[in-house]
Amino acid sequence: VDSFFPLHDSKAALAVWRSKNWGIISPPIQEIREYFGDREAFYFAWISHYCKTMLLPAVLGFLVWAWATFSELKIDDNPIAPLFGFFMALWASLYLKLWTRQSATLSWEWGSFHVERQEKGRPEVR
Repeated sequence: VDSFFPLHDSKAALAVWRSKNWGIISPPIQEIREYFGDREAFYFAWISHYCKTMLLPAVLGFLVWAWATFSELKIDDNPIAPLFGFFMALWASLYLKLWTRQSATLSWEWGSFHVERQEKGRPEVR
């Protein structure tokens, strides 16, 4: 069984999860990469990047909601709602560009820039 499914080193895994610099905003990407591999490290890097970049839209969205709630405006009457929607469209485009840059930087540093993931086809699945 061990030759097909390598078991985790529980001490090393606990060291990664219990590291002092762990957080959703800044997880230990290098330690995760060393233990779990590039694929999982990219996932945690993406989550971290997403959470960091969502801080501004979250704060602005809360302010738009609070202003509309306290001034008793409906969503159709709120003059700031279209501006916030336009901001979110710009933010989404900027986020995509920033993540593309970040992922290219990480894959260049990790030596996986020109590596493409190839999955083996399974003939039993049609």
